[in-house]
Amino acid sequence: MKYIYKLLKLTLSVCMLLLAVTACTDNDVEPLFDQSINERIDEVKTEYTDILTSSEYGWVGYYSPNKDFGAFTMLMDFDDSGYVSIASDYLKGAEDNTITYRIAKTLKLELVLETHAVFHAIYEINDNNNDGEYVFNILSVTEDEVVLESKTDYGDDITIFTLRKATQADLDLQPTFDSVDNLTGDGSESVFRNILLNDQAIASFEFDASSRVATITYIQNGQELTTTKPVVITAEGFYFIEPVEINGTILTSFTYDATNNEYVNTEDGLRIIYDQLPLYIGNDVQYLVQTGNPVFLYRPSLGSFPLTSPAHDTMYESINAQLNAAGFTLFEYSLTLDFNSDATCANQIRVVVQRNSDGANFFAFYCFDKPVVQDGRLYLDYVGTYGDGEALIYVLAPIVNMFNSAEGLLFTHEGNFGSYSNTAGTFTSLDNPALRVYGVFL
Repeated sequence: MKYIYKLLKLTLSVCMLLLAVTACTDNDVEPLFDQSINERIDEVKTEYTDILTSSEYGWVGYYSPNKDFGAFTMLMDFDDSGYVSIASDYLKGAEDNTITYRIAKTLKLELVLETHAVFHAIYEINDNNNDGEYVFNILSVTEDEVVLESKTDYGDDITIFTLRKATQADLDLQPTFDSVDNLTGDGSESVFRNILLNDQAIASFEFDASSRVATITYIQNGQELTTTKPVVITAEGFYFIEPVEINGTILTSFTYDATNNEYVNTEDGLRIIYDQLPLYIGNDVQYLVQTGNPVFLYRPSLGSFPLTSPAHDTMYESINAQLNAAGFTLFEYSLTLDFNSDATCANQIRVVVQRNSDGANFFAFYCFDKPVVQDGRLYLDYVGTYGDGEALIYVLAPIVNMFNSAEGLLFTHEGNFGSYSNTAGTFTSLDNPALRVYGVFL
């Protein structure tokens, strides 16, 4: 009996379920939206376009293509005809780019910058290997802020590019260009910069204008450590995208002090100054001693390298201009060192000068005593010349004087020379630390 009862109960339940299902026809389903998905997307596109074109002075943001690259100011002024005018401090002289844009939909709504401009130029750095982008997913849009995300990034390095409404003051990029020049220097200053905490050096500082990256070198537990950190340049100075810690000291932002040509953070007692010496002089000079008879070559045709200082380039160009006026060209110079020989001119600078009319080479030799190494420095003492050296000393003297530094030379081992297996290095004159030359060992 219980079995029959259960069977009847189950049958009744099934029938009621079938009745409920058959009662639910298409005519009874309430639509979730009043519009189709395409209509809704078009509505959002229109809303986003209206907001993008509503700002009187456009939008401003700081764009960095990857976490190892500094940020560039981007001023973007959108119109409702599908054009956006972009001004940037990335390339001076190319700060006005008017290109087409569109808001599209693939997996997400996207802002697509269609034609070539500054975003494309940043993308092309390092043979299109800079993680740049010109298509952004639109994460959020409000009346005051637009948040974009790189469509192509993945992993832990996804570019977030935030735009805020620009003001009239934002439209003038010249102060930012000036600020980049101030931080880069004009080439007459020392190649050494130190960060001072309460007037005590705590780290060395270098800045690469092309990548907007600061390199900071400091001593921790007796070891020399180096870190590279991206920065944002402002009209007043610069700040680190993320704060940097050095032995308990936090570096955040610095303001340019034009009177003293230095950067300061008064609140934290920090200054960045040009100095005569780096924070730390290592023992790289022992590479020269151990090599025994190294030959160092500087030849401009091998390429341009940022480790060669602007002051050295200016000196070289000045020499070349004088030689050109007489029908010659400065081709290269090399430094030969021999720590074991007392022979005359075993240690020498050889300068090669070419005659423009027929390409004939002339060789000027400038001789030094056996080199001395002391306190991490290399000392060379000029003793005389032979070959065409005497005839050319009047114009080549700056090269000789750079190596004949009474305060010594600082040598730095720089690894391989570009893509070659040869070792590279730099020599810096401590008499004039604006002079640094980068070259290859043969």
